[in-house]
This record gives sequence, structure tokens and C-alpha cells, in this order.
Amino acid sequence: MKKRFAFLLAFSFLFSIVSFGPIHVKAETERVAPTVNVTLLPNNEIDVTWNDTGAASYYIYIYDVEAQSALESTGNNVGKKLSAHFQLSNGHFRAYVTAVYNSSIMKSGDCEFIIDQVAPTVNFTLLPNNIINISWNDTHATSYYVYIYDLETGAEVEDTGRSTGRNLSALYQLSDGYYRAYVTAVYSESKTESGYVDFQVYQTIDPIAPTVTATLHKKSYSTELDITWNDTGASSYYVYLYDPKIQEVIEYTGQNVGRNLYHQYTLYDDFNGKTVRAVVTAVYTEAQMESGYAEVSLKAPSAPAIDPLSNSTVTSGSSVTFNWDPVPETDKYWVWICDPDENEIVSGNIGNTVSYTNHFNAPGSYRIVVTAINQFGQTSSAPYYFEIVMVGDINGDGKLNSRDVLALMKLALSTNPEVTETSDLNGDGKINSRDVIALMKLVLTQA
Repeated sequence: MKKRFAFLLAFSFLFSIVSFGPIHVKAETERVAPTVNVTLLPNNEIDVTWNDTGAASYYIYIYDVEAQSALESTGNNVGKKLSAHFQLSNGHFRAYVTAVYNSSIMKSGDCEFIIDQVAPTVNFTLLPNNIINISWNDTHATSYYVYIYDLETGAEVEDTGRSTGRNLSALYQLSDGYYRAYVTAVYSESKTESGYVDFQVYQTIDPIAPTVTATLHKKSYSTELDITWNDTGASSYYVYLYDPKIQEVIEYTGQNVGRNLYHQYTLYDDFNGKTVRAVVTAVYTEAQMESGYAEVSLKAPSAPAIDPLSNSTVTSGSSVTFNWDPVPETDKYWVWICDPDENEIVSGNIGNTVSYTNHFNAPGSYRIVVTAINQFGQTSSAPYYFEIVMVGDINGDGKLNSRDVLALMKLALSTNPEVTETSDLNGDGKINSRDVIALMKLVLTQA
């Protein structure tokens, strides 16, 4: 009995599987609002699209923001579709899309937009060979109609009226003159809006020279020359450098840069000291060209003129200040001083200061060189020579000893002895016994 009951139970279980299939547990979909987008089309038509949120269906309608009400006939259950198409009048609207998950769970997203049948904004571009490109913004019209009006004759230019369909530009080739380009946005047979732009065509008959600007920029080991110019509407531009001193084009600098309005040259040391003319030629045709230029100077600054010292000789142990007048277009100064044996004792950048002070101990002939340096690294130098003397070194051997005392005694006993900074130890302008006594004390002190 028990075996028969177990068999019936197992059979019933298998029968339920065969009859109803396996039991599935469906994962619950996250309830989110759709992300809504609106695309404006010609004829006031719009496409409303949204993402698939997994809802059972979607409901869409258009809301008039200004009237604060839903538009009649726009409410529609589109099932599982993810887009809808409408044609509306001008206005301010909001498209609502509701994701319907079940009768009690719904999530809505929206997108706001404006439909306005407006005149296009028209622009023009002057191209080589008197060609004009007329362009305008997309106002979502059904089509556009373009024509050119001659402002001087007061008439439409023949053969310029054309429908461009949905294209947003048109090309024309015109003679020189003043014109107005009209673009009409055609929304329907009864609804159009027009915009226009005025322009001048001048290049074929009256080519003009470009206005050129040349600017120097210092780099680590070179100078960059940047050349720019205005667009004269030429077919192309040819650039080269010219040396006005020798009246020759600088070799290897000529280049056709096409329609570019900028060119750069790298100038190395061989350009130092030169005035360079940057020439830009606007090429309209093979027979029509106009050139403009700008000059830059790479000349070194003037050499500093060091003011003479009040005394041609300076006593050892003194500080000496050297002065010079500012040199125009100088960025900084470099000071170099060498001793009687040509050994460097000072070398350094002192900025834009126009004086330098140094202390000197040893006697002898010295040299100071002040170098003016401009922003491009070009230099000019001026040397100045001076003497540092040792007080009491009468015989000039660079030492103080008894020989100097004897020499000073002879000098003091002579008639009209020469008074120098070396022999006049007490500085009274005379050579006498007082100087001899002062020298003896100095010799004994050093001993």
C-alpha cells in the first residue's frame, strides 16, 4: 500500500512538470523614468525619442507651456515603441513620456523645446578669385531660397536666384562691387522668413597690400621672428626676408604659405647686427600681386661709456665705483674686471644697474669691461683702464722697505719734487720730512 502511494505521488509530480512546465522566478525590473529627447525637423515637425526602461508600455503627450495645457490629439499609448512623431505650430512645449509598468506603477520623463519660424542669420566668406560663400543657420525650414542683390545698380544679379533645398550654403562668383545676399526660409507656401548680409567684392580689380606685423622673441639659442598679416582675400601669400642694407633677398627664406596668415623664421647669430625686412606678397593672379612689409632690428646695443674716474690712479685698499649712462634697448649689463696679470677677479650679471663698486688691494694696471646685452642676447662692450697704486712704493717695485725710505728722502731734498699719491703720504700736497717719517712708520708696521 505504501509503495503504491509513493508511486502515485511521484507520478503526480512528474505530471505537473509536463503539464505546466518548469517554474520560473522573474526578476523585478527597476522602475525608472525614461530619458526623453526632441529633434526639431522642417515644417514644424518633431521626433520624440526615449530609452527603453523595460516598461510594459509608454504613454506620450505634448504640453503647451504658455497655455499650460496638454495639446489635444497628442496623448497616445504607443505600446513598446520608443519614438513618436508630431507636427506643431510655433510655441513653447514640453514632451512627456510615461513608462507604464503596471496599473499602479508609472514613471514619467520630459523634454522642453521651442518651435519658432524665424529668419535665418546670413554670413558671407570672401574666397579667392572673387568667389563668395553665403552660409546661414538651420531654422528648420522646408527649403531655402537665395539670391544676390546689387546695391549699386539696385537690381537682382542675374542668374543668382536659386533654391538650395535643405542645404545651408551657396557659392557665387561675382565682379567687384557692393552686394546684399538674401536667404529666404520657406516654411510653407504662405509662410516665409528672410535674412540678409551686405558685403563687398574688391580683390580682382583693386588688389591691396597686406598689413604686416613682425615680432621678435628670444629663445635659448636663437631668436624667433613671428610674422602676421591681415586677410586681403588673395589666392595665396608669399613670404620672404630682405636685407635692406645690401638690397637682397636673404637666401632660403622665400616660401609660399598658401592662405595662412602667419609664418615664423628662426634667426641665428648670423643675423646679429642686421635690420631685417619681412615681406608678404598677396598673390591674386599671376599678374596681380601686392606686397607689404615690416622691419625689425637685430642690431646690438651701443657700448656703455664708462665715466672717467676723478683720479687716474687709485690707492690700494680703496673701493672704486664705476658709472655709465643707460644704454637704450638694453636688458642687462655684464661686468668683468681683470688684474695686472689678466686674471679674472670679477665676472657677473648686474641686471640693469648702471654702476658697479669693487674693492682693490693689490697695486697695478687694471681693466674693467662693461657689456650691454639686449633682450635678444646681442652685446656691445666698452673697456676702461685704471691704476691701483701702493702708497709709499716710491721705487715702484710693489714692496715697502728701506729702499723706498731712501728714495723718498732724496725726493724730499730735491728742488720742486713731484707730488704724487705714492709719495705724499700725509696728503698735504707737499713732499717733506713729515712724509718720510710717515713712510718709516709704515715700513716698520709692515715689517
